[in-house]
Amino acid sequence: MVSVVRAFAIVVAHEGGEALGRSVEAVLRSGYAALRILVVDNASRDGACQRLDRADARVTVLTMARNLGFAGGVNAAVAHLEKAGDLADGDVLVLVNQDCIVKAEAIGALVTRVTGDARVGIVGARLLAPDGDTLQHAGGVGRGEEFLQNAPKRPV
Repeated sequence: MVSVVRAFAIVVAHEGGEALGRSVEAVLRSGYAALRILVVDNASRDGACQRLDRADARVTVLTMARNLGFAGGVNAAVAHLEKAGDLADGDVLVLVNQDCIVKAEAIGALVTRVTGDARVGIVGARLLAPDGDTLQHAGGVGRGEEFLQNAPKRPV
């Protein structure tokens, strides 16, 4: 029996407006079977996160009392998953910017790449600017041992 790897898309949001809704809808349209979305509302006041909370059962909105920033929002989402007992070895976290439109095949491709080789610890997607042509980031693959070898000996 082949099991499907679970993916948790984490979207950290602050005053995301209509772009946030478009981003979450694109993730939902990805068609990835074992997908949940956690939107971390970093103390937004624009109401965009509240509208998402009722949009789809796969979407959970976590409301923060203050803006924790991107890294703090991701950490809050992971802590929520761990506390709820939802995060297991082998699950994949997909970090999605609140204004990013994910192509339908992207989540499946990222999950396949990161789970297809035990040496791979992180992958990055190719990002295009809003014009759809300008390359913003070329993507990449990182292996755990490379991160450890190049890690600073003391905090930077």
